Amino acid sequence: MAAGGSNITVAEAKGVIHEVVTALQNKNAKQIHGGVVSQIAISEVLKGGSLGKGTTVPGDFDVDLVIFTRSLTPDEAAKIGGYGQIMMEYDQYLRSQLMRSYQKKGVNEHSLQFKYSNISIDLLISPYFDSKQQYYRFLEGVDREKIPLFSCSASRWQIEFVQSYPNIVLEYIKRTKAWRNNTWYDDEGGRPSSYLIELLVIKAYENGGNIDAPAIIKQQLVKLVCNKKVVVYWTQNYPANEIWKFNSRSPPYIIDPANPSNNLYISGVTKSHSYAANAYGGDWGKFRSEISSLDLSRTGY
Repeated sequence: MAAGGSNITVAEAKGVIHEVVTALQNKNAKQIHGGVVSQIAISEVLKGGSLGKGTTVPGDFDVDLVIFTRSLTPDEAAKIGGYGQIMMEYDQYLRSQLMRSYQKKGVNEHSLQFKYSNISIDLLISPYFDSKQQYYRFLEGVDREKIPLFSCSASRWQIEFVQSYPNIVLEYIKRTKAWRNNTWYDDEGGRPSSYLIELLVIKAYENGGNIDAPAIIKQQLVKLVCNKKVVVYWTQNYPANEIWKFNSRSPPYIIDPANPSNNLYISGVTKSHSYAANAYGGDWGKFRSEISSLDLSRTGY
């Protein structure tokens, strides 16, 4: 039920993204914010999302391109409070460079969403953080309502975390995503995000003893999804006490291993319209109802 890109291979998708990244790297964006001219020089363009983590299902490409810049400090970025004007300039620039294959889908203070050659891409901007510790200390001090602006700043550590697991785990993630795509429409309420699926499959693999056994991994995955008081977190990147600075100790929670402020039990499912939520018993209702139909032994996508 995923829309678009069904005839595009992973190799072709990587080529398309390379074209976009090349265009971005050729751009020095100047934008006026409140009378102050800011030079947004690109330090790095990070390929995030499923394509960046190696968990892409052919024909369903979710791509985040994160522009890391040293032109703005984290405090300056927080003071600005958003990148809406800069994103509109990038929209105009990419439209001029990529021509008719470029289609804008939307723009807000956090991102520019567009399609290029039928691949959906989110363009995001982040100040450069030199370390995880700098990032976590910054999150502690910034106003809570501004934290979502810096969620993309954790992308490199999200990629590192997912890619630290064996290839067979990434394969089971792909199979679960393929099942998701056949179970939900793209914008349907209650649809689990790719990152939520990645974390749930990883935790199911760990809970099952870190062994390649699809039946056991599915059993553990069903337990996680159906547990209304689920507790999932990791401490590779930060101690557990960091979590409680941003979240209630009361479950349910599925905490991003790269960003302690991000509870994917809340952020990892598409919000349902009231009638859909009522039909399934809440935003997680369809996930719980359908998870038993997942077949992890099935190869192919």
